[in-house]
Amino acid sequence: MMCLLAALAIGAPVAEAETPGMAVILAASRVHRDEVRRLRIRRESFRRLPPPQDGMLFRATPLGSGPRRFRVEVEARLHGQRAGRAVLAFRWGGPPTVVIAARAIPKGAVIRAEDVSLAPYDGASADLFVSSISDVVGEVARHAIAPGVSLRRASVRKQYLVRRGDTVEVIVTRGGLSVTLKAKALGSGGAGEPVRVRNSRSRRIIDATVTSAGRAEVRQ
Repeated sequence: MMCLLAALAIGAPVAEAETPGMAVILAASRVHRDEVRRLRIRRESFRRLPPPQDGMLFRATPLGSGPRRFRVEVEARLHGQRAGRAVLAFRWGGPPTVVIAARAIPKGAVIRAEDVSLAPYDGASADLFVSSISDVVGEVARHAIAPGVSLRRASVRKQYLVRRGDTVEVIVTRGGLSVTLKAKALGSGGAGEPVRVRNSRSRRIIDATVTSAGRAEVRQ
């Protein structure tokens, strides 16, 4: 245990392997051996590192762990020279949690904190579901959601600040100059979402971004 603490204190690698996944597993086993079998490692986690090749070794240094996550620095070295580095986070300690409906949520309803709760999810494609309650509070249900049903990301949308047919104020910025014009919204969108508008004078169709209620911007 003292050797591990010393390694963590000076930031020295505590695991080395020919693949990044194995280096992470070895590093994790020295921090929390009982949790390693539930460490959730996905191949895409290593996209910021070079692929394994002859002569390359991966060194992993634990940066900290909690009841749900394990953080580790992984360094790729090829013939003794650094070839890449990434700080990665992995989940452990059981299945991930997803947001479920705590009560029936009608189509078009604005979701409140009391409408949802968290529940463990053991199925596939967990990334398709919302994992944080804060991500859905204030969002709008695209369709009716029954109690106990997991909320997919595609099941909610932002509240519309611009609606199809609205007359909106559009600020067009080019360089350091800004021009404000009136336009008709050809679609609906929430804050930060794209919306097409038609200039009320020129009839030209413009791709804009919603900024606030009744307003959008174009940056050129």
